[in-house]
Amino acid sequence: MSQRPLDILQQIYKEIDTAETAWQLDKAASVPEFDAAYELHKNALAASQKAIQSRLEQAWPVVNLFLLGISWLLVIFAAFSIFLHFRTTR
Repeated sequence: MSQRPLDILQQIYKEIDTAETAWQLDKAASVPEFDAAYELHKNALAASQKAIQSRLEQAWPVVNLFLLGISWLLVIFAAFSIFLHFRTTR
C-alpha cells in the first residue's frame, strides 16, 4: 500500500524533530558537565602554577648561595695559584 506524499513528509518531519530533540537533550545533559570539568582542570592548572612559582621563589636564595660559594672558591683558588706561581719563580 502506497503512502500519500503528505504522510511521507510528516513521517520525515517527525523523525527529524525527534532526532533534533534528542540532540538538544544530550547537549543540555553534557555541556554543564563539560564546563564543570573544564573549570576544575583550569583551577588545578592555576594551583600547580602557583605551587611551582612558590618553589622557584624559595629555590633562588639557595641557588644564589651556591653560586656565591663557587665564586669564592674560584677566587681563593686563583689567589692560591698566583701565590704558588710567585713563590716558585723566586
